[in-house]
Amino acid sequence: MISILKHGDRRHQNAIEPFTGSIPRLQRASEDAGPIANDSSDPSHLQPNVVQVTGENSAAGRTAFEQEIERLRQQIEDMEASVERQIAEAFDNGRDAGLAEAREGDNKRLALLEQALHRARQDFNCKTADVEALAIIIARAVLARIFGDDTLDARRIEATVAHRLEQIDPAEVRAVRVSASDFPDASELERIAGRFPDLIVHRDRNLAAGESLIELDLGRIDPSPVRQWEKADAHLATLAEGGGQIR
Repeated sequence: MISILKHGDRRHQNAIEPFTGSIPRLQRASEDAGPIANDSSDPSHLQPNVVQVTGENSAAGRTAFEQEIERLRQQIEDMEASVERQIAEAFDNGRDAGLAEAREGDNKRLALLEQALHRARQDFNCKTADVEALAIIIARAVLARIFGDDTLDARRIEATVAHRLEQIDPAEVRAVRVSASDFPDASELERIAGRFPDLIVHRDRNLAAGESLIELDLGRIDPSPVRQWEKADAHLATLAEGGGQIR
């Protein structure tokens, strides 16, 4: 017969007797079982090995992780240094390329400027040569009109002789000869002699019109306007043949 025990029921509590036996020892039962003692379900058996293995793996893993972090950090530093070098090289290359391009542009502009100056110089020389040639033509025409006339008056010859005498030491002058055709009247010679004391002036019939001579101790000078014009005209003709370059 089955009875239900309820808390506070004294009738049933008095019927229950206390347990006075002993509980069997589990350790003994395990030792008697033999192979059961090595069952992997026993935590006390596996705990030392698990702790020991886990500790070794944890230290090794921590070392490997730190090494990997250090490798990555070094790799990042190398990459940053490489980027900085590349930036510096790119800057230097860009600067050098810019300077080279600027120099090339300057050289081209200088070459163009030199060519322009060369053409301008050639044009100037051509125009100058034309002006000088024209100046020579005009000079020859004017001088020919002044001195090419055979009927030069006595005053012009007198002025020419006087101008030449002023450039000579009077002590070296012995006499002056003029054409009798230019000075038919002997009194006209006084205008020359009066300007230079002790000067002797002769009328020479062997001299053509416009001719005159200054006799010196060591030779003679021909101050005749016609002779001066002939020399000047010959010189101008030489210049004209040389392209009109007056130097």
